[in-house]
Amino acid sequence: MSLRLAPSMISRALSVPAALAAIVLSGACEAPPGDTGALVTFSLEAELAPGQEAHFCRYVRMPDGPPGARLFVRGGSHELGDGTHHYLLYRTRISAWQDGMDRVVPCEEHEAVMKSATSYVTGGQTPREDADFPAAAALPFHPGEILLLQGHFVNASPRPRPARVKLTLRTTAPSAVEHEAGVLRYYNPFIFVPPRGKATAKMSCTLKKDITLLSAAAHMHAHGVAYRAYVDLPDAPPSTTPFYETADGLHPTFYGGFMALPAGTTIRYECDYENPKGDRPVVQGISAEEDEMCMLSAFYYPAMAPEDEACEDMSGHGTGSASCLDTLACLESCPASERPDFSSGDPRVGACWQRCVTSSCPAVTGALFPELACTAERCAAECAAMGEPCRACVLERCAAELDACARVACAP
Repeated sequence: MSLRLAPSMISRALSVPAALAAIVLSGACEAPPGDTGALVTFSLEAELAPGQEAHFCRYVRMPDGPPGARLFVRGGSHELGDGTHHYLLYRTRISAWQDGMDRVVPCEEHEAVMKSATSYVTGGQTPREDADFPAAAALPFHPGEILLLQGHFVNASPRPRPARVKLTLRTTAPSAVEHEAGVLRYYNPFIFVPPRGKATAKMSCTLKKDITLLSAAAHMHAHGVAYRAYVDLPDAPPSTTPFYETADGLHPTFYGGFMALPAGTTIRYECDYENPKGDRPVVQGISAEEDEMCMLSAFYYPAMAPEDEACEDMSGHGTGSASCLDTLACLESCPASERPDFSSGDPRVGACWQRCVTSSCPAVTGALFPELACTAERCAAECAAMGEPCRACVLERCAAELDACARVACAP
């Protein structure tokens, strides 16, 4: 009937996504002539053993400035060494710099130094990229702000290989900035591709405020074969034409342009996968070789709060026919060790959970997730183990959410 989850499952699920902004400021319009600004360069170098897949990180910081002032980044470029799957530049919770913080260290996702990361602000996976925001738009930073530069590397060769990321940011004067930009970070935790089969992962996110979209990019891994993103305007039928699509999971094209989107607009996106040779299912996870991801990253303005950028009301994941109550029963049958802990911003989810959620009908997760979040918040102790105390608690304290789940209609 219900499961034990950490509090705030939905609102925190994407606060520290595993990987990828597949773009570097690709709004693709030039800045005003002569407005060059200062350059800020960050780099990361490490050594990869033969056959090694690894994440490396180092802390970096923005230049100092007057108290209360802010720095604005209007564009940038990157250069990535061979074997770089992606890099990301994260904001962090750290406010004081200490000696030695800039050393390069291994950093598995959601472990060690990655626990200090919050939202990412840029990243990429192409070997080289160089672009600017449209004129008068820029990303804001605090002087001296401490950031985390992360690289994900794969060395498929039989010899050691250097791992390298070089990122250059172009700043601009505050007086030149009319629009503070932000980054939409949509990460789908539920992917299930059966052995020697095909599947599609889907997710929907609704905007809480009016924005202007500047760019968008996909991120998938080696099993990704196609990607589509749609915009559904308020009080209008769902769109049948993607505003952005790409057919290469590892080398996606980008969307660039101005698109005014009112509050209440839903952004839907979907990823197609093929697993023709695998003897095990492919699910959402960190490995670029064995797991998959389904993401949409997009620059926009004016910037919203971080939680509004991360799709706290995600829905529309199901591609099957299971009802909401059937999906709850399926989740109850999953091993306790696979129960996710979203409260820490960790989107790792067991394969059984991913199978159950993706097997639901498209309307299910909009009602399923509120019921799971209610159970986690109001019945955590009673639902530490499944049984009658858990069921009684849910019936008493989450009756409205459970009733909403039971009312979800799935097409025959």
